[in-house]
This record gives sequence, C-alpha cells and structure tokens, in this order.
Amino acid sequence: MADDNYLKTTTMPETDRKCPNCGGTLTYDAKSGEMFCSLCGKHKSITDSPFRKETVESIPYDPNVTQPTTGWGEKIKLLTCANCGAEVIHGATQISGSCPFCGSTNISAAAETDGIMAPNGILPFAIDEKKARQMFSNYLFGLRHAPKGLKDCSLDSITPLYLPYWVFKAYTVSHYELDVGFLDDENRIYYRKCKGYYRKKFDEVPVCASSKVLNSQIDELKNFNFYSTVPYTPEYMAGYYAERYSTTLYYGWESAQENIEEKLKGEIEADERAYQKGSVSCHNLNFTTEYSDIKYRYIIAPVYLASFTFRGKKFDVAINGKTGEIACNPPSTLWIRRLLFVLLLVTIAVIIFLIVCKCLI
Repeated sequence: MADDNYLKTTTMPETDRKCPNCGGTLTYDAKSGEMFCSLCGKHKSITDSPFRKETVESIPYDPNVTQPTTGWGEKIKLLTCANCGAEVIHGATQISGSCPFCGSTNISAAAETDGIMAPNGILPFAIDEKKARQMFSNYLFGLRHAPKGLKDCSLDSITPLYLPYWVFKAYTVSHYELDVGFLDDENRIYYRKCKGYYRKKFDEVPVCASSKVLNSQIDELKNFNFYSTVPYTPEYMAGYYAERYSTTLYYGWESAQENIEEKLKGEIEADERAYQKGSVSCHNLNFTTEYSDIKYRYIIAPVYLASFTFRGKKFDVAINGKTGEIACNPPSTLWIRRLLFVLLLVTIAVIIFLIVCKCLI
C-alpha cells in the first residue's frame, strides 16, 4: 500500500490550473466539486474549462482497430514502477513521489506518452480524504462481532486514484433451447423441449481495465453508477494519479461478453417460465447470442486504496470515491461464537446421551 505523502507541484503556469488570485496551484477539491487553491482558498468552477465537452460519446467497437488516441487536454507524464510494474499517469508538472500501488519510490518516467489513450469520461471524486477516513471509522463502529480494540483502529495510509474501466453497450439477440418442467395430474414432473429467441439491450457493462492493483478488496467495489459519468476534463485529475489501462480493449470486450451471457442465462430462463404458464422448473439451457451496434467508453473511476493494522497484521481497504462504499474484510469473532455454539450443542447431546444410557441400565 502506498504512503500518502507524495509531493505535488507548487505552480502550473502551462495550464489553467494557475490560481487567478495568488498564482498558486489549483487542484481538484472533491468536497466542493471545484478547483481549489490551498494558499488563498480561491475556488474556480470546472464548467469554465476550455476543455469541457457536453456529452460522453460512445465509440464504435472494432476488434481490428487499436485504441484511438484522444487528447488529455494538457501535457501528461507516464510513470512506471520497477517494483510492481504499475503504470500511472499525472500532469507533466506534478512532482513524482511514490507508487500509489506498492509505495515504492523506484519509479521513472516512460520515454513515450503520445500513444496513451485519454478517457472520454470520468467519475470525479465526490468524497475527500477527511470524509473517507470518517466513513471508515463509522464502518468499524457499526460492525457486529468485532474483536476488542478493532473499532479504535484508523487508516494507516490512504491514496486517491482513478482506475480505468471499459464500459460497453450492445444490442443482443439470443436463440435458445431448454427443457421446461410441468406437473402432471399425479404431481410428477415431466419436461417439454422449448425454443425461442430473446432480445436485450445492454447499456452499461463495465470491465475493470486494471491488472496491477494489489489491493485485495478492489473487486468488491461494484456500485460506481457509470450513468452519472461526466465528460473528461483534465481539471478533475489535478492532484490525482490515474492508472493507465493495463488490459486491452479486446480483452475487455471478451470479459464483457462473459458478464452479458451470465445475465442472459438467468433472464432467458425467467422469461420462458413466465411465458410457459404452469411451469415449475427449467434446465439444460443452450443459447447462442448475436451482438450488434457494439460501442464502448473509456472511463476512469475514483477509489481510495487504503490499509489499517490490527494486532500486527495489515488489512486492505478500498473505498469508492464517488459513493463512499467500503470494501474490507476485517477480523471477526463470529467464528469463535459459532464454535462455542457448536461445542454447547455437542455438550448438551453428550449429557442427554449419558442420561438416557443411565436410565436404560
């Protein structure tokens, strides 16, 4: 886990991040949703950005075409970590510190950044670090079966980071065949082979484009609500790292199809049972799906990578920087209570057995 003391630049005259009031650096403030100068307290609305667009456009998917390069709106720097292999992006004038994934300071600038695709959408941070820490404390306080001392823990480190996502949309037509079960007059189940097709439009199918995050809880953060994505502008990244996508667009679409077909399986079975009046079950579903009008967006989403220590052991924490959802696997005394309950039942059973044996003698 990274330390949260990496340095940031003090002035950025090349961009519109320069404070119009005192000349200091404007960074994005998650609490207000605006640019903020820590020197004089000046706020500036992002709606005034010359890079701001009106809509987040979807891009037609073509497996034979590599990702197009779109503008970041400013000069960027790609850093590579020699320790864990992560590649992260931030403004060219921001001073490098440590890797946000593993905390290593053995990082260096990559030679080429012109071919890095910029996101066309972003979910800005809506929760600042202070609130994220407080929400984690509230999370611990509300835990049941927490061992003594756990609720007094606080985060050792917390690092804000934008993670990359491929978000797909597509129309599907599935042709299927399955066995539908019915009850006969003697309440015995018999099956009838049914065929049909099922149409479904999928609007938001996200696939994380990161393969470098070592935080064990990151996959538990599901509720980013990509419908609330706004067009990317560089101001939202001011003062933040963003991970470069480390999985290809092709791999993203392959993963999206797996997610889509898993959802289709349940929906087709439910739809057929609703259509077949009196059905009680169905199984042996086989289907093939045709896809059309496949499009995608490249979106970066906000997370806090964090950790805490309890009784000498470190635990990973991931916090959704948009909703405040917390993913964590803290220690619990529930297994001890269950074990004691089982031992109690065994003890009672032994006592009853001995009493019965004594009565029979």
